[in-house]
Amino acid sequence: MILAAWFRKGRLKRALELLNSGLLEEAAAEFRSLHDERGGGEAAGGPGARFYLAECCLALGDREAAAGRAEAALVHYGEAAALGVTYPDLWFRTAEAALALGRLDQASEAVDKALEGNPDYVRARLLRARIRRAQGRIQEAVDEYRSLESKESLYDPVLFGRGMERVAAGAEAEGLALLEASFAERPDRVKAAYLKAVRHHQARDYEAAAREVRAILEDHPDYPDLHNFLGVACSGLGALEEAAAAFARALEIHPGYIEARLNLALTRERMGDRPRAEEAYREVLRREPGNELAAEGLERLTRGRTP
Repeated sequence: MILAAWFRKGRLKRALELLNSGLLEEAAAEFRSLHDERGGGEAAGGPGARFYLAECCLALGDREAAAGRAEAALVHYGEAAALGVTYPDLWFRTAEAALALGRLDQASEAVDKALEGNPDYVRARLLRARIRRAQGRIQEAVDEYRSLESKESLYDPVLFGRGMERVAAGAEAEGLALLEASFAERPDRVKAAYLKAVRHHQARDYEAAAREVRAILEDHPDYPDLHNFLGVACSGLGALEEAAAAFARALEIHPGYIEARLNLALTRERMGDRPRAEEAYREVLRREPGNELAAEGLERLTRGRTP
């Protein structure tokens, strides 16, 4: 999610409002039109439209996945991938859908890409353990669980300990089942709470959205998307210092998170911190040359305007 103040141009602003209101098909159609007008080039929305068309595809894919339609979900995720985005979430969701269809090679390749983009992506590491288990790569599955042993708030320590004991005793199937069960409910609760926060945000109840996501972060501080969302909610409240801190924390966890870096740049600009705003815009352009949103921000700073 990105700050609404980004879009000064009429069609981009309308498309973002559609996306943030949950009108996914309409938003996708608008972003697709902007992206396609000049072959996806910068002059017609370019990287900005591409970026948000990918967001729409992700959301549409999630909706299909939640309804149990993994094949349809993969179509939407595939469209996002074809746009050239590198979101770890895209690869994670692709891996989930592929695993649901029993396509283990596709699932394995996608989850590896998710973890290349964000090595601290806990849910992706858990998913890779499940995929490795399904592939018969038992020791690799065990190693994935072992890599998460320090994150005690995420699992049931009794079940985790028993699982490791059974693996050590040679009862690998039983041990892996216990290890998977030790994590089973936690990620689902995070997702449910996050979706509740999104609904608050769509209703413009920014205080409730911020409260919900702060509560999730108490037990799950390593999710960059949650920190970015907290920043968006705090911005809605006018709490710009907290918003900037949240975006910065998202970037500490996942330095390649373009959306969070754009949000941080705009927030610093709104705070009057022009040098650091310019630095953040330039870093976006270094990582994604031609990004229209960062270019627009730099132009705004040059002209002395503030959103």
